[in-house]
Amino acid sequence: MISGNSKKGFKDFAVRGISLLSTAALLFSAGCTLGGSNFSAVDKDIKTDYHALISASGNNGNTDNGSDNQINTPDNNNGISNPDGTDTNDNGNGNAEDKAIIPGGFLCVDNCGFEVYNSGSFANRAQGIYKIVSDGRVEEYIEFYNVNDNLYAFYSGNGYGGMEFFTDDYVGFSSQTANSMRVKILSFSGATNNGYYISGGKPAEMDMVFTEDGIEFTDYDTSSGDTLFAPAEVKLERITGEMGYLDGFAYMDDEYSAELLCEDLDIETTDIPDEILGGWILLGDLESGIAFEFTEDGYVQAYLKNYNTEVTFLRGTYTVGREKVNGGTNIYMNIVYFGMGQGYPFNLCYKMDGDNLELVKGNSEYGEDVAWEGAMFIPYEMSNIQRQNFDGSAAISAGSVYGTYVSDDGQMLLLTEGDYFYLYKTVDLEDISDFVEGHFETTPGSLELYELDYVDGNDIYYGFIALMEQDKLSLTIKETGETIDFTRY
Repeated sequence: MISGNSKKGFKDFAVRGISLLSTAALLFSAGCTLGGSNFSAVDKDIKTDYHALISASGNNGNTDNGSDNQINTPDNNNGISNPDGTDTNDNGNGNAEDKAIIPGGFLCVDNCGFEVYNSGSFANRAQGIYKIVSDGRVEEYIEFYNVNDNLYAFYSGNGYGGMEFFTDDYVGFSSQTANSMRVKILSFSGATNNGYYISGGKPAEMDMVFTEDGIEFTDYDTSSGDTLFAPAEVKLERITGEMGYLDGFAYMDDEYSAELLCEDLDIETTDIPDEILGGWILLGDLESGIAFEFTEDGYVQAYLKNYNTEVTFLRGTYTVGREKVNGGTNIYMNIVYFGMGQGYPFNLCYKMDGDNLELVKGNSEYGEDVAWEGAMFIPYEMSNIQRQNFDGSAAISAGSVYGTYVSDDGQMLLLTEGDYFYLYKTVDLEDISDFVEGHFETTPGSLELYELDYVDGNDIYYGFIALMEQDKLSLTIKETGETIDFTRY
C-alpha cells in the first residue's frame, strides 16, 4: 500500500504542483472569507470578537494539561488508563457501556506527533488503518483520523476519497464509553466529482460498531446517501503499520517530502526553530480561519471546516530554509489534500511579532505563499477546534452551481455546463457596458475563475467564487479585492 512513485521526474512534479494551485484554493476552500474582511487591506492590529484567545501556556508544542482548554486527558483519570482499555465513566450521551472497546486491541499511538487531547474518546479509539475484509475485494483500505474528536476517514480503493462522520448530538465522538454510534457520512472525491459531496450532499446513515478485531458498519439506511465503499454490512479489520502511506493521501511518503523538494531545488535548509512548533490560526478567526499545527519531527497539518462545505484537511512534511527571505524565516511545506489525492508545495514565510507570526512574501522558487503579505497567524490550541454536528441541511453539489445569479446592485453572473462563466455588470443585456467571460476550475469548496485573453491566448486569473450556501455565491475579484454576493435568479 505504500505509494510506488519514484524520485524520477520529481522536479517536474513540483513544477506542476506549483502551477496548478493558487493561494486562494488553500485559504478560501470551504468558503473561507475571514469574516467578510477585505483581504487586501487587513490591519493586523484590529481585534474582533471572532478572534481566538492566545494561549497563556505559550506555543512551544507542549500542552499545559492544567489549562482551561484541557479535555479529558489520561492525566486527570478521564482517559483510558487501564491495561485492558476499560473505562466506566459515563459522558451522559446515553451510549455508556461497561467496557470501552479499542478496535483491534490497540490505540494508534503514531499520530505523526500531532496533539491528541482526549485519548480515550470514540474518535481516538477509531483512529488507525483498517482493511476492508467483508466483501472479498482486495487492496481496499480505510484510514481514520481524529481531529479534536471530529472523525474523518480516507478510503483507498476504486474512487478513493474522503469521508466526514457526524453524530446526532454534540458529545458524539468525544465519548469514552460508547462502542457504537449511529453516524451520518458525507463523502467526496477528487477522482470522481471534483471534490464535491456525492449524492448531492445527502449523507449516508448507518451504525458504526467497534469490535475486538476492528469496526463494522451495519443497518445501512438504503434511503440515505451513497458511500465510497459498498455500504451493506461492511467489516473492517484493524492492521498494524504507520498511517500516512495510503495511495492518494500519502502525506508521510518520503519520496515527496519537503526536504527532498528543497534539495532538488537547491534550497539550503536548517533545524526547525522552537518558535514555530505547535498550533496557529490565521487571524484567529474561529469561524473561517485555517489552523496549522507543526510538529518537532517535521510534520504539518492544516484544518478548516465551515458550514455545508467539504472539510479542508491537509497533512504533509515541512522544513525550514537556512537563508532569510525578505527578512523572514521561510517554512517550506509539501502537503496533501485529504480526499483529492495530490500534494502541493507551499510557502509560509514569517517574522516574529511578539507571540504572533507576521507573514512576508516567501521564496518565489518554491510553491505558493500560504497568505498575503502582512497576514497574521496567532498561537492556537488545536483543542479549540469545534466538534461538528450535522444539522440535516443539504450541502452544495457540483451540478447545483450551474445557473444564473444576480447581485443586489444589478450585476448578473452565469455559470454554465462546460465550466464557463459570464459576468455582466447589468442585467439589461441590451446595454452591456462591461462584460467578462472565461472558464472556472473547481477546488475544494470554491471555484477559480480565469478570464479569456484574446490577445496572446493566456487566460488571466480573475478571482474566485466561495460556495457559501445553497443558491448563494460570493465572488472575490483579484485585481480590486472587491467581494460581491450573488443569489440564484
